[in-house]
Amino acid sequence: MQVGLPGGISLGSCGDRSEVLTECSICKEDDRLADLETTCVDGVLWVLLNRPQRKNAVPVPMWEALRLAFERADQDPEIRAVVLHGAGGNFCAGADLGGTEAPPGPELMPVSATEEDQNIQLMRERIAPAAIALHRVRKPTLAMVEGVAVGAGCNLALGCDVVYAAEDARFSQIFVHRGLSLDFGGSWILPRLVGIQKARELALFGDQIRAPEAAALGMVAGVQPPQNLESFVRERAKQLTQLSPLALATIKQVLHESESLSFADAVDREFVLQGRCITSDDSREAVTAFFEKRLPNFN
Repeated sequence: MQVGLPGGISLGSCGDRSEVLTECSICKEDDRLADLETTCVDGVLWVLLNRPQRKNAVPVPMWEALRLAFERADQDPEIRAVVLHGAGGNFCAGADLGGTEAPPGPELMPVSATEEDQNIQLMRERIAPAAIALHRVRKPTLAMVEGVAVGAGCNLALGCDVVYAAEDARFSQIFVHRGLSLDFGGSWILPRLVGIQKARELALFGDQIRAPEAAALGMVAGVQPPQNLESFVRERAKQLTQLSPLALATIKQVLHESESLSFADAVDREFVLQGRCITSDDSREAVTAFFEKRLPNFN
């Protein structure tokens, strides 16, 4: 499913709230973005995995392209939210195991390196940074999932802040069926979403589950009929662009940090961050708008 963007804005363009086409940093040409199509419309960056003939399986250069997209989304003040989705009726079939990518050359690895060392360095230098960059985006990130989201593609979706899926979408930690272990952050993300017992079952058996079950487990925030998914996600993303960027970034920060804090430390951290928000321009605008009975303007 291709996203039908408002105002006839095509993928690869950047539109502001008045739908006037302008160029932003994320839309500038980069050879590594060949399999991604990025569109910034009304403050929302749409990132399209565009390899439908491979169910959007990701070859090595495309991981680097995703890293670039996530980093630029984080840095560009015009971008208020990110939506990640796939072309051709699928989200992502994981890493492209049948691609034609050559292993790292001598410029990356010493001649004496073993195949295992090459694989480790390849993943550390070209795949892991994409997962980390997604985790570090300070803007809200949404995954719009239809079709399959399996292996690294499943964890790419789960790495977003909120996952919305079509009723017939399918999720799987398929790694075990390929003789592989978890990757792209799955060992960290999955237990935090579904609990360690269910995470073990999903990972050890590699079962494929449909969106309603994934939602019941806490992997998916909302399920929609396939024909409604795009309009629903577009509306949710629009809502995010109308909220305080500082508040959204701070909420993401405090939720991430809570994983490693005691309850008392988490409460203390909340008040530290809240203190910054209270004295901000965004908070003053929100309070003023409340008393003036109007919507706040955080631009």
